[in-house]
Amino acid sequence: PGGRGQWHGSISRAQSTTYLVARNAAEWQSLWDLVGMRVPGALPDRLMALGVFLGSRNSVGAGVEVVNTRVEHRDGMRDRLVVEYHEFDQSSRNTATGSLTSPYAILLVDWSDAPVRFARVP
Repeated sequence: PGGRGQWHGSISRAQSTTYLVARNAAEWQSLWDLVGMRVPGALPDRLMALGVFLGSRNSVGAGVEVVNTRVEHRDGMRDRLVVEYHEFDQSSRNTATGSLTSPYAILLVDWSDAPVRFARVP
């Protein structure tokens, strides 16, 4: 998706679907607080982070990935950054469920002050 760095995981502190945009150090810290991990370093200059947190899922194979970012041009309005993400479940039907996960994906992209819209895609 044109990102400069990305992280994925199956466990975060998000209880429900949450989208975060981190454009500064405080927002970067908040994003990693929601992951429940230490910040992996400073937010790089001229980059921002986009976070998709699915919230609690009753499946060990649940996951999420950012598949595309694009600028949406709208007549008479500001351009918008659209973040397209895909939810998946890699559990086989034979796998025992009952294990709660809370998947997340974080992507670094070029900094922009455009409004951000998150869109789930099939």
